[in-house]
Formats: sequence, structure tokens, C-alpha cells
Amino acid sequence: MTEETKSKLCEIKQSFRLMMNGVAAQSMRRKGLNYKLNWGVSLPDLQRMAADYGKDRALAEALWKEDIRECKILAAMTMPTEQMDKEAADRWMKEMPTGEIVETTIHYLFRHLSCARELAAAWRRSADELTRAGGLMLTARLLKGDVSPDEKELESLKQECTETFENARSAFLKRAAGNCLMQCETSAATVS
Repeated sequence: MTEETKSKLCEIKQSFRLMMNGVAAQSMRRKGLNYKLNWGVSLPDLQRMAADYGKDRALAEALWKEDIRECKILAAMTMPTEQMDKEAADRWMKEMPTGEIVETTIHYLFRHLSCARELAAAWRRSADELTRAGGLMLTARLLKGDVSPDEKELESLKQECTETFENARSAFLKRAAGNCLMQCETSAATVS
């Protein structure tokens, strides 16, 4: 890590104290979102920070390595999509600490990757429930965008979502499967 990246990382981590929202952080802990460190900084504040720092792969990778909620979210916001390959995306997915980070990383980064469809399909087959939920969420996001599967693909995906929903052990995976199934239905209506 360069001195410039170290300096930015230190500056970012220090700024969290000024934006701290203890009520939000406590609420997240009560809801099971446990992080080594959570300042409760809002997404709009993190978006402003990301805009100030711009896209920077070295900074994003350094942020990702931190076991701090806000660092993980900022990493997704600052990673240049053209510099995130399939292997790096797979590594990040394996390192996801919570469903919140899965959702925000999909929203700010993974859905914009050129390999997003391939990642979504692979993650949906994972034995790890958080990864499988991520695959379903990414699939739903892609269906909302300009991805247009044919009728046969949609039927197969609907069946996969239904089976996952019925067999899911975690509420997070069940919710991801349900949301993906609803998006399949919406997409099917536009295909017909």
C-alpha cells in the first residue's frame, strides 16, 4: 500500500467519528448486524465521501480489508468497475460479513460489472447461503436493468427461486429468493 493510500485510509477512518450515529449503530447491532466496528454512518454521507475520493482501486482494496462497516460500503462505492474482475468479485463475495454489505456491494458495484451475469449464475449455485442470496439479489438487479432472458431462462430461474425459497434456512436467503421470483414475474410479463 502506498503512503498516499495509507493517508487516505487513515483520513477516512478518522472522519467516521465526526459522522457517528450511535442510535443507528445500536439499532443495527440489535438486528444482528455485527461488525468489529460500526459507526452508523448513513449511506448519503458515505456517498458524499465516495464522490470526494473518486474511483480508486488501491483505496477500495485497502478499505475492503478493514473490518469496519463503513469501510466495506465505501470500498464498493470507490472501486472502478472496469478494474474489478471476476476473481476479485468472487474474493469479495467470499469475504462478505453481513447481508447489508452484500446488498450495498451489489447495488454500488457488482451489478455494473461486465461479468455480472456470470457471477450471479455461479453464486446462485453456492452452498454458502449468503453467497447464494447474493447471486439471487444480483440476478434480480440485472432483471430490473437491461438484461432480458428468454422465456425458457425465465422459467428455469423461477423454478430455481421457488425451490430456494421453499428450502431456505435463513430469512435473508428466503427474502432474496422471493424478491428474485417477483422480478422474474415482472420480467415474464414484459416478455409475453
